Amino acid sequence: MSTAETTAVVAELSSHQRRMWFSEQLAPGNIGYLIQRALRLTGPLDITALRRAVARLVERHESLRTTYRQTGDGVRQVVRDSGPEVFELREPLTLPPGGERDEELRELIERARERRFDLAAGPLLRVELVPLGEQEHLLLLTIHHIAFDGWSMGVFFHELALCYRAFADGAEPGLDPAPGFLAHLERVAARPKDPAAAEYWRRTLAGAPADSGLPLDFPPGRHSSGRAHLARFELSEPVRQRLAGLGRAHRSTAFITALALYAGMLCRCAGTEEIIVAVPSAGRAAGTEAAGLVGFLVNVVPVRVRCTAETTLDTLVDETRQALLDALEHLLPFDRVVALSDVPRQAHRPALAQVGFDLHAPAAVPEFGGPTAVEWPIPPLVTRFEVELHLEHRRDRTTGQLLLSADLFEADAAETLVEELTALADRWTRAPGLALGDLDD
Repeated sequence: MSTAETTAVVAELSSHQRRMWFSEQLAPGNIGYLIQRALRLTGPLDITALRRAVARLVERHESLRTTYRQTGDGVRQVVRDSGPEVFELREPLTLPPGGERDEELRELIERARERRFDLAAGPLLRVELVPLGEQEHLLLLTIHHIAFDGWSMGVFFHELALCYRAFADGAEPGLDPAPGFLAHLERVAARPKDPAAAEYWRRTLAGAPADSGLPLDFPPGRHSSGRAHLARFELSEPVRQRLAGLGRAHRSTAFITALALYAGMLCRCAGTEEIIVAVPSAGRAAGTEAAGLVGFLVNVVPVRVRCTAETTLDTLVDETRQALLDALEHLLPFDRVVALSDVPRQAHRPALAQVGFDLHAPAAVPEFGGPTAVEWPIPPLVTRFEVELHLEHRRDRTTGQLLLSADLFEADAAETLVEELTALADRWTRAPGLALGDLDD
């Protein structure tokens, strides 16, 4: 790490940042590398306090005032002492509530997604406020993934609400100093390397398939648009209860049982006996100093799952559980795992794992004190994989969003795959001891 002039700190990129930077160079402006969240705020809003709160967060968190530049020594991240203005107050939207206004807001969010970020110049986030009425506003965050991840979203909005409440009351926010992002990267880089981890990945990925085996409607192109076809669904309550019982019987979480079912469905549809599924690892844990970090720390973990015609759901859950636990125990940066594997690369396709999976709880809605915040749903119409399943798990319901790359699949393929998944979930959870190949008998 070195000081450039007196205004910035220059440092090497982490492996995650480097992977994202190269992805951006290969597909400039790919909207799959953007993260958005929108909230509808109802009630009296102090716009000056909100603007100050946004500025305070940029001041607090290094990743929000960082740019990424090519130098003679390679790509470097440049952290400025002070951050740029990222708050934008938009023109009021005067349409009455209803379908026409909702459509205009959807188009506004889409336009925000289409506005490209310059990684070298910055800033890499925008916070837009759209007045919808005297006491109604839409708050929209758009940010590049190289500066942010899902965990960061929770930290950002929690601190934004806390700062807003303080400034609106004429006080200073009672926040402890933010943990240093660059210092955290240095500590991670300095950790002793575990040779057993490298050997684990070489052994685990030996002879793994080169791709998912799923039949594509279109050949992979040189550049990915990132756009996706979306199919939504909800698991029935009987299926939810049977999956929960399966988890208890096999000492497995909802994440593991759903991952096993998803992998089984993919193998069944592809006509293969194994698949590699990419799952996220947050890169920090609750209760640690790193929990307060805003930045791109999430890692991609490839999980190799085998599922033949003779495999039962009971067996698949056990083996998926072990495969996931082993992978997390031997965690390495994803690009390092790719380098260690002997899996052949497919031109213009994601390395190692073409399918992704995640299960998470609903995002916490921040409490601003004056205005009431309600989530404004943004359809996830972008994907960084070819097939991607996101499940939102609540106490009383589980909803899903299945994304298929629009570059590779017809529009109706997502609905077809959802039908396969929900049908398999219903039939196999009724008889988890039945082999996959016997379900059609």
